[in-house]
Amino acid sequence: MAERETLGRAVFDRYFVALRYRDFRFLWLANVTAGAAALALLVVRAQMAYDMSGHSSGQAGLTIFLGMVPFFIVPLFIGVLADRMDRRTLVAWTFVVNILQAVLMGVLVMTGTLTLWHLNVLAFVNGAAFAAQMPPADALVANLVPREQLLNALSLNAATRHGSRLIGVAITTPLIATVGVEAAFLTCAGLYGVGLVLVLMVRVRSTGGVTAGQKPMEAFRAGLAYALGRPVLRAIIILAALHCALTMAYDSLLPAMARQDLGSGRTGYNDLVMAMAAGALVAALWVGGVQSASARGKVLLATGVLSGVGLLGLATAPNMGVALLAIGIAGAAQGAFMTLVQAIIQASTEDAFRGRVTSFFVINIGGMMALISLTNGYLADVVNPSGIVFVSGLAFAAVMVFSLGGGVLRNMYLRGIPAPQATVPAHSH
Repeated sequence: MAERETLGRAVFDRYFVALRYRDFRFLWLANVTAGAAALALLVVRAQMAYDMSGHSSGQAGLTIFLGMVPFFIVPLFIGVLADRMDRRTLVAWTFVVNILQAVLMGVLVMTGTLTLWHLNVLAFVNGAAFAAQMPPADALVANLVPREQLLNALSLNAATRHGSRLIGVAITTPLIATVGVEAAFLTCAGLYGVGLVLVLMVRVRSTGGVTAGQKPMEAFRAGLAYALGRPVLRAIIILAALHCALTMAYDSLLPAMARQDLGSGRTGYNDLVMAMAAGALVAALWVGGVQSASARGKVLLATGVLSGVGLLGLATAPNMGVALLAIGIAGAAQGAFMTLVQAIIQASTEDAFRGRVTSFFVINIGGMMALISLTNGYLADVVNPSGIVFVSGLAFAAVMVFSLGGGVLRNMYLRGIPAPQATVPAHSH
């Protein structure tokens, strides 16, 4: 018994130690519930758009695009606000907006009045609130734990994004099958409600370095100059944008792949999403326990390559079993890669600029995924979706090989990620 307790403590201290801190624990749980709701809504809306439009991947892609296009716009303003206003308050308001839109969606389904334009408009509202949530929430994480636990906290926070899809789909899939789609939407509203309560229990108040008299555009330009002027931030944000565009923008293709290439339907689509999310969750949690800076750099390289290679396996899978294995591997690689990317960005950024730098990252990854998801969806109406996945995976594997040629990224792969910055907020109490 004593040996089991010792082993349990060792595992906790390596992979979950940041959860010892009260405020981080509440924020982390809030991110879990909100992430589960957001990603479940993404999956449910894509499938509904595909079905309501007569099996059009283009329409599924459009709905996904409208849910992600706010990532182009909203972070521009929210990043400045996250460095000027209380970050916890900003996060709480995004939860309120998402509660209202999920309830409205459920009511429209229950009354039989839901149309594609309702689906698309509310996808945009949901995406706007999610895009507004990410910069202040990510910036707040670094204010809730000591410096030495920052990487673990960031890894756990990133794990919620990747694992929440598994949780959300696992909850909503049986509800849709037994009760109806409206139950899924109302359950998502409930998840956002729980998240709101948890966020309000966070005690720390923090802002960044934007003063009350500073003009928004002046603050934005200062943040952009800060990010572009640091080679590590510039290189890793560009690499992350390419990763998201080429290996994480195929949600609009999965309904068609499940139906056309793998001989399945909605159940097959949900199974693919859950396998991908399960792999991402396990890998993101594992990365939080990688303590060597040198090892983290090598993991970044390996998972980047595997993100592309895993999609090659998915594109050539002869049956659902092989497809589930391949997408699970791809999801694991993507989860570990993006967890490390987010940790590098937060660890390399001073707290005064954290909200704005996080917003630039969100714009890059969300915007690229929105555009490519839309493009892929319409392409899949005229060409085989598996071919699109194959080309995308091959392209990113080539990007990773090219990045070994020299410069900041090569040094990062060989020497490891930068040490965390101090996490004391500019203003806190």
